[in-house]
Amino acid sequence: MTTHHAETEPIKRVILPYRFDLESVISTAELARRPSRPPDYAAENRALVALAQEMASSPSGILQKLAEIALELCRAHSAGFSLLTDDRKNFSWTAIAGQWARHVGGGTPRDFGPCGTVLDRNAAQLFSRPERCFPYLAAAAPPIEEGLLLPFYVGGEAVGTFWVIVHDRSRRFDAEDLRVMTNLAAFASAAYQSLRSRNAIAASAERFRALVAASAQIVWTVDAQGEAVEDSPSWKAFTGQTYEQWKGRGWLDALHPEDRTRIAGLWDEAIATRSPVDAEYRIRHASGERRWTSVRAVPLIRPNGAVEGWVGMNVDITDRKTWEERQRLLLGELAHRVKNTLAVVQAIAHETLRSSDSSEDFVERFDGRVAALATAHNLLVEANWEGADLAALARNQLLPYAAENLDRVTIDGEPISLPGDLATPFGLVLHELATNAAKHGSLSHPDGTVKLSWTLVPRDNLRLLRAVWREKGGPQPRAPKGTGFGTQLIENAIPGATVNCTFHPDGFLCTIEVSLSEGKEHGANPEP
Repeated sequence: MTTHHAETEPIKRVILPYRFDLESVISTAELARRPSRPPDYAAENRALVALAQEMASSPSGILQKLAEIALELCRAHSAGFSLLTDDRKNFSWTAIAGQWARHVGGGTPRDFGPCGTVLDRNAAQLFSRPERCFPYLAAAAPPIEEGLLLPFYVGGEAVGTFWVIVHDRSRRFDAEDLRVMTNLAAFASAAYQSLRSRNAIAASAERFRALVAASAQIVWTVDAQGEAVEDSPSWKAFTGQTYEQWKGRGWLDALHPEDRTRIAGLWDEAIATRSPVDAEYRIRHASGERRWTSVRAVPLIRPNGAVEGWVGMNVDITDRKTWEERQRLLLGELAHRVKNTLAVVQAIAHETLRSSDSSEDFVERFDGRVAALATAHNLLVEANWEGADLAALARNQLLPYAAENLDRVTIDGEPISLPGDLATPFGLVLHELATNAAKHGSLSHPDGTVKLSWTLVPRDNLRLLRAVWREKGGPQPRAPKGTGFGTQLIENAIPGATVNCTFHPDGFLCTIEVSLSEGKEHGANPEP
């Protein structure tokens, strides 16, 4: 068999050396492993309405319309249908959209090609550069970089495949593309079956309505004035409204009170201008909860230009709205945290500069303090801002000062997760204590040690965190003559904390006490 253009000279079948087996060009498992883009239910909703219009106005062009929609929804470079010929020996490229549109009328053999493989396996298949296994495909330009093919069944009978193709590496298919193509393949099967029916108009309308009802949560029709004059089983199932409650404009009663006026106004405007309705609003579900839906409705226009009625459908978008609200809250929280962090960095810069003896001294002090801030932030990010492990925070701040002999530093305490508003200043305080110990305290002497320990005890329905920093083996500590920024930071950085620093002859001692709320973020980490 030869593959050929419909409008140019035939493509000669090219015989190339057979170098690859079938499995080497099939990569279907990659669909589940690749990152999947989020569903675009609004685009699918518009596509369903466009298909409804195509079925009503020009049912014979439904396969071409489906190919165009698959091309758009999957962001493919080519899309189309391959249908078995009457003798079932070949596939004919019946409808194609995109870069391969000029190949309409071409095809491939049933017993040796991607389409035949899909029907043999009765499952969707992802092919990568299939010409390596099926050399005749090398003559079809542009070449196939990746193709997603699904079996196309009508009434239980295998009649062909439905496919999308990319021609370069700028695009890769994923599990979302498979979901979209599976839904469209169901439409294609229903549409093609209706085309083969003797009663094409009545059969196509009824089957398409049933299929839309299976794909959308609600499908319905209203008259030219937007009033319900016939029942909608899917509306009743979703909202719990009876026909008596739903008829006329009773359907507005199912909408959230805050949305009714807006949606009624949109309908009035659409009826006056004969333009589609696109909106999102909340509906009272039969369970009693409020659900977000996306609606798309279009006028059905007679040949004489009069509006016969409207057809529309609703898709439940509650999950998307929930996700959007979560993203909004997260972005707000992120902006708040960034603002606070910048304020802290600014304050550190000003105070460090004020207390530094030279530019080199400023750079050293400032770098260390910002690094301590970053360490605390990294721990919070790793825990999705739910808290920072105190032991990890302590290790990150102390161990660099005892790299040559880790026995000089002891960290001991039960598992504690510090909330974000405490983790950052706690990290700064530990950094300041460690820096002072390394410059003037026990870690400045080869035999000096530091022990950081903490306990968590109940107090007044809260939990009191008591941390103790104890230095030994260093020079005899002396209280500073003045109160520098480092001392102020140690004593005042942690919100609500009581800090006591004592300069004992045998070593510096610092205790920190701060109350923690009950719960996962403010107290003991849960046991694994």
